[in-house]
Amino acid sequence: MASWDQLDPVVAAHSAPPPCFVEVGGVRTHRPDWVLLSSLLAAVFPATAGRGWDSVAIGHALDLWLAEELRRCGFGTDEVWPRASDPRVLPRELAVLMPMLARKGMSLGRFTSIVLSEARVLGATYEKEVDVLMSRWETGPQLIVSTKSMLGAYGKNANNRMEEAYGDAHNLRGRFPLAALGYLLLLGADCPRTAFERLAAAMVRMQDSGTMYDRTCLIVVEPIDRFVARRRRPVRVYPRAVARLVPGGSRPRAARFVDGMVRCVLERTPPSYHEAVRVRFY
Repeated sequence: MASWDQLDPVVAAHSAPPPCFVEVGGVRTHRPDWVLLSSLLAAVFPATAGRGWDSVAIGHALDLWLAEELRRCGFGTDEVWPRASDPRVLPRELAVLMPMLARKGMSLGRFTSIVLSEARVLGATYEKEVDVLMSRWETGPQLIVSTKSMLGAYGKNANNRMEEAYGDAHNLRGRFPLAALGYLLLLGADCPRTAFERLAAAMVRMQDSGTMYDRTCLIVVEPIDRFVARRRRPVRVYPRAVARLVPGGSRPRAARFVDGMVRCVLERTPPSYHEAVRVRFY
């Protein structure tokens, strides 16, 4: 749980996020908070120096950033997992019990059978631990996002990451055809161009709302060795790197990822669901 302890103060101290939307061609489009992502990564990157990548801590930083972005869009505090505080995974319907228990000097932490440390769903063929999830008892999963990082050994890891992503997409899509399904990959800026283009092209092909992911996202960040040398200055995020290096209009661009995922959820649920989000987006 140490990585959560590193990340929670960063979110609490981030009191001035940018405007949630920008106008693009008369259409409101979500604007990601790159400063928060940079700060969350800066909190966990120093701890990885000299002993390899702490993939769990980096994954938690990505998950918490994306969950915060969804909450900025108007989804409920307890609706998106990981939650901003413990327990990280808690059904929205059970969250209404927490104030009642607090008045009685109790907490949900004692009920280990209903308080989970991770979100797991059963796909078409196997159970899968998912990174960012939005679900209700009456609907099942409405949004599922897998977050991954690749910050070294690019030639060795690229094929493994893509094979894993293809398998997870078919497994989850097979059981949840209406869920908004997304895949986010964090990549170091020192990735060789040939490996980068291969990964980006594969992610473009995976962005298929019919059988695979509704949206894919490729975020490029500065390598850790350069970061450590600058002594805890924020990690630099390159949101337009994919636009520069991958031709075509169907790029896995980070700036469009959250916006696209939210709109998928809204399109696949009745107007009575997520009214606060609909007011912001339309």
